Amino acid sequence: MRDEFDSYTPTYAKENVKIMGKSKLDQNQGGVLLFLHFGSFFLSGLSLIHQLGLRYTALASTRNFKAMQNDEKNFWENVHRKMNLLYSHGMFLTNKSNSREMISFLKSGGFIG
Repeated sequence: MRDEFDSYTPTYAKENVKIMGKSKLDQNQGGVLLFLHFGSFFLSGLSLIHQLGLRYTALASTRNFKAMQNDEKNFWENVHRKMNLLYSHGMFLTNKSNSREMISFLKSGGFIG
């Protein structure tokens, strides 16, 4: 992922991720997506936005950042920062987000992975 991360763009997501089972997804309402992915979870989410047109963001945690060395922590903070710009909504963080905000995002047709 470290080598590929700088390539993450809408075009890259369209060209390098294959989504299977999209015909079974009801895109007329929001929901929680649990999916199998090979490779980057973040890139998979980006492709859901740019291949399927979903309003999508992820549920993530930053708690483990405390246990990381600075270079590792900096890398993951950069990943979160960039993905917050590329996703339809900033990621919801398990240790910081308000559950009402998540429910509102879902009710408005958003998807959380």
